[in-house]
Amino acid sequence: MWCLVLMVLFSFPTSGNISWPFMLITVVGLVVYYFAWARDRFKGPQRQGDEGALTEIEKEFQRAAGELAEAWRRAQSRRAGRTIRRPVIMSVRAEESGHEQGSRRPR
Repeated sequence: MWCLVLMVLFSFPTSGNISWPFMLITVVGLVVYYFAWARDRFKGPQRQGDEGALTEIEKEFQRAAGELAEAWRRAQSRRAGRTIRRPVIMSVRAEESGHEQGSRRPR
């Protein structure tokens, strides 16, 4: 049913110049086409694999998205003229000495 509603809705031009008989003939033609041919041939979405295979494909897409995000972030930082520094976990020795990693020691 929603196909029919959207078909009619998106058939209207946005400019307002419309030939109503042509529009009516087009909508009737599309409805006849749907009920005579397309409705019997559409089978709906088909499953492409079992649950495990689909999960593995989703994990692969997530890894690829992470790599692309990292590459995009690096490209943006190069355009801005700065280098990317990954966050470094402070060692226990640096905490005990009172110096943060990357800070200068007093001379």
